Amino acid sequence: MTSPSRLQIEQALELEKQFEDGDTQYEQITELALIYRQFIEYYDLNNNPMKQYFIEKMKRLMQSPCTMQTLIVSAPSTRRNSPTGQENLKHYYQNYQYETMKNQTITPRGIKQLQNDFLYQKENIEKIINNDYAKQLQQVTEKLQQRKQKKGPSRKSPNRTFTKIYKPPTLDMLDL
Repeated sequence: MTSPSRLQIEQALELEKQFEDGDTQYEQITELALIYRQFIEYYDLNNNPMKQYFIEKMKRLMQSPCTMQTLIVSAPSTRRNSPTGQENLKHYYQNYQYETMKNQTITPRGIKQLQNDFLYQKENIEKIINNDYAKQLQQVTEKLQQRKQKKGPSRKSPNRTFTKIYKPPTLDMLDL
């Protein structure tokens, strides 16, 4: 795959500008998405971190309410023209907007709940780790005791005395 051409880069910049102004049509959105896809493929093949930049741009493009509205309205569908199809599209788009806003809105109560959930999970993980450590320690202790029992009494008894004790030679021993 060849590197992005100057023309593609200029096209992408122009389409991005139109997108930011809110003046985009279905064809322009698909063209911009296609250009982003080509950039992502090129940078992915070259293991270039710019790939992540264009992935984020693609996400932003696809998650935009303007894009969703344009794609829903312009979608080639036979049901779109029917009254129930229009109603379903409107309902879908409203649900999408609601979910997007709900995910972006974080209240102080929500933050407190997230903190409590985090602390609860942290405590549970610590309990699991401590219990696992205690089980492992108990298993090791039991294995050591089993080894001692299998060996039986030690062959060397502590009451054993040595009959030959090394004594350094003295003058008397040397007979000089």
